[in-house]
Amino acid sequence: MIPPALESDLAVLKKRGFRADVQESDAKVYILFRGFPMPEGLYNLDSADVLIFTTPYYPHAGFDMFWTDRSLVLRDGRIPEGGGVEERHLGRVWRRFSYHPYGERGWNPSRDDVAGFVAYVQQRLQRGD
Repeated sequence: MIPPALESDLAVLKKRGFRADVQESDAKVYILFRGFPMPEGLYNLDSADVLIFTTPYYPHAGFDMFWTDRSLVLRDGRIPEGGGVEERHLGRVWRRFSYHPYGERGWNPSRDDVAGFVAYVQQRLQRGD
C-alpha cells in the first residue's frame, strides 16, 4: 500500500511539473520520475529517468540515495563522483548515486519529505562532478 502521506507529497510535485510513477515491489515503494531534467551542459543527456525509493512506512522511513538511467554520464564521458555502482531495480539496471544528504542528523519525518529530497537531487546533479 502506498502511504497516504507519500501520495499527498507527490501531488505537490506533480503540480510543479514532475511526472512520477509509483510502484511497490520487494517491500519498497519506488518513485520513478520520467524525463527528469538534467542541468544544461553538464551531462550527456538533457533528461533522464530518476528513481528513488522508501518503504510503506513513509514518512517515518525516508530517502537516502538516488538512481538514474545507467547511460547518464558527464558530458566528457566520465562517471559522476559517487555514481560508479550499477544496480537492478524494477527490471532495469540503474546508475546509483551514493550521496547521503542527511548525514549524521538522519531523516526526520517532521521536517523532511519527498519534495525536499527531490530538491536535493537537483542540487546534487547541478554540481556536475
